Amino acid sequence: MNLVPFCSRAPKRRRTALFWGLTFLCFACVTGCRSPRPAALGNGPQGPPLVVGMECAFAPYNFRTVQKGEGTHPIDGGSARAAGYDVRIAQLIAQKMDRPLIIKQIAWEGLIPALQAGGIDLIVAGMSETKERAASVAFSEAYYEAGFAILVQKGSRFDHKKSLSEYAGARFVGQKSTSYDRAIDQIPGAVHLPPLGSVPLLIHALQSGVADGLVVERPVAVALAQARSDLSATVLEGPGGFQAGPQTPTSVSIALPLGKEPLLQTINAILRELSSSQRDAWMQEAMTQAKIGGMR
Repeated sequence: MNLVPFCSRAPKRRRTALFWGLTFLCFACVTGCRSPRPAALGNGPQGPPLVVGMECAFAPYNFRTVQKGEGTHPIDGGSARAAGYDVRIAQLIAQKMDRPLIIKQIAWEGLIPALQAGGIDLIVAGMSETKERAASVAFSEAYYEAGFAILVQKGSRFDHKKSLSEYAGARFVGQKSTSYDRAIDQIPGAVHLPPLGSVPLLIHALQSGVADGLVVERPVAVALAQARSDLSATVLEGPGGFQAGPQTPTSVSIALPLGKEPLLQTINAILRELSSSQRDAWMQEAMTQAKIGGMR
């Protein structure tokens, strides 16, 4: 009797199943023991979200928009989008840090408390460094420099004055807890009205006749005058104009929690790489966005 090995007598179908079973087992062992390969760079942000707070009511720095496209970003928790110079800065930092960006809309006076409570990582909201603020939060190097301007009703008796002294007797209002409100005290003889909480409220006070003028940052005044035909902006710098000082700084910086030195160094390094021409281009873009009706 011829002895035939057991395996050769196995049905063909069983041998086929055995072959594929062993093949799968070997593959599983090889792939299971291999270290997972890190995701390739360029396939999207890899780090934790970078949560940035801003008012979304301070054109051209930050404002809500109905437009979509480059230079805009969804606002967390809703369908609206944020646009403006601050959005460009936030997008740049998130990109360089390889982190997805989240923008939260927060009222001006709630920004620093939100940062201290850990609700946001950064404030990118046209905020200037002052001695009082620096006691509770850290500030980056300046990411934009601009002087003050006056906004009035077009055609009013205070339109297009040549020096601050010509506004004597005018009623001025500023935004609460800002250098714009403190700059009103540089206008000789001006009536300094109680400050309001946001730029939209300032505009309402001006248009309703409660105030004769507003003091805001130059890009803000120009953007508002471009967007609204009933408003006129006057920039007064140098002799007879506004002067920068400890309580009236004209530069804006990014705020972050105290004690975050590595993060501060990273942000400053990113800002130093940003050219003046690119900063000006982004500001012009933001002013154009506001002018064409994207602001609301």
